[in-house]
Amino acid sequence: MKKRIVAIAPIIVAFISIAFMNCGDDGGGGGTSAPNAPTNPYPGANAKNVPTNTVLAWDCTDADGNELKYDVYLGTSSSPPRVGQDVSPPYYAPPKGLDADTKYYWKIIAKDGTYSTGGPTWSFKTAEAGGGGGGGGPEPKTGYAEFIPLNVGNTWVYEYTYSDEEGPREKDEYELLVVDKFDNYHGFESYLVKCKWQYRIPQVRYITLGYDGDKCYLFTCPWWEFLIEDDMAWMAWSQTGLLSYCRLQFNFTKDVSVPAGYFTDCKQLAVVHKHATYTETHEECYAKGVGLVYYRYRVEYSATNWWQYEYKLKNYKVTPP
Repeated sequence: MKKRIVAIAPIIVAFISIAFMNCGDDGGGGGTSAPNAPTNPYPGANAKNVPTNTVLAWDCTDADGNELKYDVYLGTSSSPPRVGQDVSPPYYAPPKGLDADTKYYWKIIAKDGTYSTGGPTWSFKTAEAGGGGGGGGPEPKTGYAEFIPLNVGNTWVYEYTYSDEEGPREKDEYELLVVDKFDNYHGFESYLVKCKWQYRIPQVRYITLGYDGDKCYLFTCPWWEFLIEDDMAWMAWSQTGLLSYCRLQFNFTKDVSVPAGYFTDCKQLAVVHKHATYTETHEECYAKGVGLVYYRYRVEYSATNWWQYEYKLKNYKVTPP
């Protein structure tokens, strides 16, 4: 059976629905459904010993695919006051932090431009003074973290190509921009990354990456789901956010030539899944101090019946963390 051409947006959106820190879609109000109630709070309900520099986060969806904005209520009474209005994406960093050894209440109201839905009131208690929430400065980046340099303002632009046995079919660009940093977001030194691409209309999603020593994590509400470190043998993610639940393993170093230049000794991660009627291959290459320079996903039914998409680093601006 001849394959169906797969465009970039369905692939990305399928993974975003699982892994991206996203609560809604681009577009205005409208539709017939109110947003779903906010869920998956961080800090978790009735959490204790919460760091005073914690960033609040939650998960939310809208059945009509409308863009969601949020009103944030936070305080020490069971009916907390509103402290943030029309917040997006779904996180809130208290401007002055939180008081130590204090019980807080908070809730979120999700709005799609037409309807609104309030979530439950959650509570948590912060750590005692000197008992948590600090952690000192970030550790030097070693191991795999050296291959994923995160700093506010860092930018990567990829040249995207979809092709099959008849040649290239689609070309586009995919951009990553680090827009914010949190000292303690779900327990890690973390960075918010804005992902932009074009498919019929401009698309924007957000992912959150975190450092823990020589490891790097991708945040998926409400927990840290994917892990990158040396010699990893289980779940991993691509810096483009395109990989789903794949068993990637470090294979060897590889030289890579892309529009952004020639990179030597890249770490290559790859996995091959053989199915009854086709084989799928994931490959990604990271350059030390630069980040992801090449990504390819290929589905092959036979030598003359296949399709794939590639991301090649086109240009970048990177400063080390």
